[in-house]
Amino acid sequence: MEIDIDIAHGVMNSLNKLYVNKELEDFVVDIDGTEFKCHRVILGSCSEFFGGLFRSGMKEVDEGRASVQGISVEAFQLILKALYTGINVLTKDNVIDIWHASNQLQIQFLIKLCEKSVVSWLTLENFEEVFFHAKLIQSETVLEGARKFMLENFENVRKTKTFLNLSFIDLLRVVEDRDLVVKSEDLVLESLMEWVGQPKIEKSELDASTKANIRITSDKYAAQINAVTQISTKESRSVSGSNGCGNNHNDGIKDDQQVGDLEKEQSRSHEDTSLNASTAVRPVEIAKESAFEALEGELVSQGQTDTKQNSSTFQDGSGTDPKNPDWSNDSGGNLLRERLEKLPKLLAVTRTCLASVSLLHSLYKHPFIQSNNCAKDILFNAILYHTRYMHGQWPTAALHRKCSDFDHYGVQMNTDRTCKALSIFEERLFNLTAPCDSDTQILHLVVFDNDLYCCSFDRYEETSKLLLFRDKSWTFITELPGRKSFLLVHEDVIYAINSEQGHISMINPRDSLSNRNNVSSVPETGTFEYAIIVDRNMLVFSTETKDGVEETAVQCWDLVYNTWMRLDSLEGPAKH
Repeated sequence: MEIDIDIAHGVMNSLNKLYVNKELEDFVVDIDGTEFKCHRVILGSCSEFFGGLFRSGMKEVDEGRASVQGISVEAFQLILKALYTGINVLTKDNVIDIWHASNQLQIQFLIKLCEKSVVSWLTLENFEEVFFHAKLIQSETVLEGARKFMLENFENVRKTKTFLNLSFIDLLRVVEDRDLVVKSEDLVLESLMEWVGQPKIEKSELDASTKANIRITSDKYAAQINAVTQISTKESRSVSGSNGCGNNHNDGIKDDQQVGDLEKEQSRSHEDTSLNASTAVRPVEIAKESAFEALEGELVSQGQTDTKQNSSTFQDGSGTDPKNPDWSNDSGGNLLRERLEKLPKLLAVTRTCLASVSLLHSLYKHPFIQSNNCAKDILFNAILYHTRYMHGQWPTAALHRKCSDFDHYGVQMNTDRTCKALSIFEERLFNLTAPCDSDTQILHLVVFDNDLYCCSFDRYEETSKLLLFRDKSWTFITELPGRKSFLLVHEDVIYAINSEQGHISMINPRDSLSNRNNVSSVPETGTFEYAIIVDRNMLVFSTETKDGVEETAVQCWDLVYNTWMRLDSLEGPAKH
């Protein structure tokens, strides 16, 4: 039903005359000894508190007066002015008082107006006060507004007492949010440690020997991390090409059961075709006890001397030493224990892989982390991430936030030779410049160091081409032997497999894109269909026929020792 503005103004003017002229008053409200003569119909229709009172049959109704506690004279006077005139009486100075009074009297439209005004007037200066009152009143609207304010002003809000007093759920919803604005993920991790009770983290660099040992261990124990692809969208977030799939983040966590679910990596798989750069995604179990045993001494002992010399640094506000905590002495110790128990859940939803190696190393050897195996596991995986080549594959902890110069895209080359890029999080589709003309066919897409490569061949030529997408255009890199080549990326090289002759070439983009070296050949066995690299082994799938039945031949090439091994065949042709 549409309200006529002129009629509404007329009604409000009439009510105002009743109030000003003190006519037909039938109820008195006592506020701290000050009496306000009012009209039951106005109070009862606007206030759920007075409406319930008038319907209750209590003695105040018969006496025609009621005393209300907890509301100031000034606030009630302004509320009456708003009810009788329709004037917005809110200012930055009185909005908190009127908000509380309206909440007590249950005047819903005034509550909504107060909440809207409070959120619009949020500043760093009044944030702590507003957040306190929002918690007191349990206003979901203002709390959500305050959360968004924290996301946009995290680097300043983290310095307030309010931040240190945030509940676990409130803090988790902030640090997991992709809208969080931070210059560095180091600030997020440092803030978590401050929330737990550690005032300052001193960063320390890994020495060369430690880095080497981490790399060796990561190669030996680390499995492929489930991931999405990232490409640089610096300068107006323009597409420069990538592949992958994104993760959905749940901002609506309500209880510990849902929070616990965030720690579980869910198994997914995505079909990888010759025209689609999607990467197979698998659940991860990185470097468990064996890896920790191999690296424990390297990571911890390097900072052991510093830790002993600066043991006073590892003190929380209550004076509790996390190396030998006394949980039973006071409430401060209990709070520290409770927050330490929550720390792994917070680390699990942050972008630990985007933090600096120096901070990760310092955190890893910190007593808070060393006392919690789950927290150690998370930080250890983040350190491993920095030592491994993850072309086109990104763990959940490496997904960039919206404020980053990077974004995550899926790229597909269609049969009509159009190239599309889908923003995983923004769900926007972009057109990329086509890398070929009508006489050229795209064979495969891969990602190396956030750059998009494709292999193509011309129907009139005997060789295929390696092309690079950069600065919104495709550039010819080098020719590849044969008309059909299959591309694979592993660590610092791109492998090109000639599917006709089985020759394998190797290109190092960081060295020279134009240099191509022949490194091996697939043993002759059927028709090549597909290949994948698992750890240090390349698995090659070919279709061969035995006794008139097609089956898949699987051969394994050890990339380190350059040896081939025939594995058991699979039922059915490899092309399926």
